[in-house]
Amino acid sequence: MIFAAQPEDKTAYKAEPGGPLHVYGCEDDPVALAAARLVREVVRGRLLADGWSILHASAVVRDGQAVRVAWVCRRPRRS
Repeated sequence: MIFAAQPEDKTAYKAEPGGPLHVYGCEDDPVALAAARLVREVVRGRLLADGWSILHASAVVRDGQAVRVAWVCRRPRRS
């Protein structure tokens, strides 16, 4: 089991190999932003593993909810 904390944002993370990743916090916006960033990184990893080039990725939060997680990618050229 892995525990981590981000004191500035008052967030904490708990993960188990092969299990879910939990994000805890005292305020909505930091938790929503942390979750959006984690989703962004998971998708980024999957795209990179499939040969895509990531040109930009972002996560935006408004009113405690992730409102946008976006990627700008370049598709790999097939030979």
